[in-house]
Amino acid sequence: MQQPFYIFQIFYKFAAGISKISTCLLLLAISSQQMVRFNLACQILIVFIAGYSVSCSIATVFQCGIDFRSNYIPTNDQKHCFYKPPFWYTHAGLNILASILIAILPWWLFYHITYKRKYLIATLMTMLALA
Repeated sequence: MQQPFYIFQIFYKFAAGISKISTCLLLLAISSQQMVRFNLACQILIVFIAGYSVSCSIATVFQCGIDFRSNYIPTNDQKHCFYKPPFWYTHAGLNILASILIAILPWWLFYHITYKRKYLIATLMTMLALA
């Protein structure tokens, strides 16, 4: 029953990227037009996240070339597949890096706002970004 795990990997990598992009879009909607650097950082992060999530999903689909049965049947010939653990660690590292950057963004956004409870709001936004 490796096939559901293989399908799950593809959708997980794509869905994790979509959720991070939605957080960046929320922060872009909250920020003002005068925060040019912040808006540029969010846009660059959106492109970065979209690039690595789509490319990792495609690489997962074709990790054994066009012999898709070898992806989820370990008894099939695996000589034409790439070695998977470095790919998993690379994806995990990129995912963690993106999560850290998204967790930092609310602090940068609320640093320039003069609300009384801006640090409480930034803390809540960080917790939501990490969730």
